[in-house]
Amino acid sequence: MIDNLDFLEKQIIDYVDSQGRQPSLQVGAITYGTNNYPKGLGDYVVYGFDDFKQLEEFIEKFGGEAYHLRKRDGWQFWEKRGWANEPYTSDDYVNACGDNTRFADFDTDFISERLHELADDFAGDGDFGPIELFIKEQQEIKELLDDAGTDMDVIEHIGASFETIPNEMMDYHYDVWQYAIGVFYSKDVDFSE
Repeated sequence: MIDNLDFLEKQIIDYVDSQGRQPSLQVGAITYGTNNYPKGLGDYVVYGFDDFKQLEEFIEKFGGEAYHLRKRDGWQFWEKRGWANEPYTSDDYVNACGDNTRFADFDTDFISERLHELADDFAGDGDFGPIELFIKEQQEIKELLDDAGTDMDVIEHIGASFETIPNEMMDYHYDVWQYAIGVFYSKDVDFSE
């Protein structure tokens, strides 16, 4: 039997070279232990695909199955999270981020209402700061939305920052977790056949 991991890494290099792509594909080990304990090692995954089409082409050529994966910052091993049949979407990212993240929106009704509230506050204390800050933030949102185009979304981390992300992605990072879609191979696969 051929050493599967060495064989697969060589196949990845050949595949990437033949596609004229940057060598973004990587091989990682899967663990079945909790808290990244190295249990049941031997299965592995290929990840780092540019898009789902590239992953499907890779599976057609080398076999394997598409899976969702997760790895915590500082951990060595990946965890399998279930089969994947499409890329992650910006909705997946927003849902993973929780209640303090939403799609940015240039809502003129909200802007008008908020400016009236700020004007009432200004009448009480005469401070232009909050009004200027709000207008600056709304201008930033409008510019980001205008620049995003149709294949990107602007995400607002409420009270913190804005981020432009693709509508579809093969991996993303949030908090201390890295999520990816990759091709899973069991340790029992024999590439010599």
